Amino acid sequence: AAAPGFLLAALVLFTLKEPRAYVQARVRQDAQSATFTETLRYLRAKPAYWKLGCAAGVRAFIAYGHGPFLASFFYRVHGEEVARVGAALGMEPQTFVGVIMALTVGLLGMLGIWVGGRIADRAARTDISAYGTISAWATIVLVPVTIWGLLTGNLILAIALQGVSYFVQAFWAGPVYASAQSMVPPHMRAKSSAIMIFMINLGGLLVGALVVGALSDLLHFGGGLDTAEALRWSLIITVAASIVAAPLVWSARRSIAREIES
Repeated sequence: AAAPGFLLAALVLFTLKEPRAYVQARVRQDAQSATFTETLRYLRAKPAYWKLGCAAGVRAFIAYGHGPFLASFFYRVHGEEVARVGAALGMEPQTFVGVIMALTVGLLGMLGIWVGGRIADRAARTDISAYGTISAWATIVLVPVTIWGLLTGNLILAIALQGVSYFVQAFWAGPVYASAQSMVPPHMRAKSSAIMIFMINLGGLLVGALVVGALSDLLHFGGGLDTAEALRWSLIITVAASIVAAPLVWSARRSIAREIES
């Protein structure tokens, strides 16, 4: 019984080794932290940073805009097949759509973040501009794959293509956040990341779902499309608009190498 207690005490002592030096180091770090204004002023000379941030905002616009409507898309466009396949698997339609969302948005989106970061890190060993190249190519692949998934009448193919879409769509996260922290000195990294996150959420959380929903209503009430086709074309139009992210990232890659410093 004494052994676990001894091990726990040893772990605590190891963790708290030289606490005074640790606290002093944190105090020095806080004292050296840059202000928000200083960080902004420093980033003015980093065009690649702003291009990557704007491109990531466009990509977040698609992710956050499409996410809330993906379940509705499957209900409206593939409703009968969802019910049939769900029944064959012993699931209610809502449960089956929940599984679809978990696999595409959740699992494959999470895997895409990790794989995109790994690919970018490996490629950057020989060419640091790969942090921009990987994200640009991912955007180019994303658009046709997503549109194909939205247009197909086959439920299984639609699920598979949406999975590929969310997998590839997440490739930007690792390279963009790594670049945001690498383009500034260590004491500016936190605020640099915060500014980048603000830019991303400005395009994604603030207007993404609002634009998709408003466009769907416009196509339905103003364009005469039924609710299924209105939502389908709202998603297609908004994902096609994300193609502007590719030239932004491709342009950013030209100066990434000289802007990265830590």
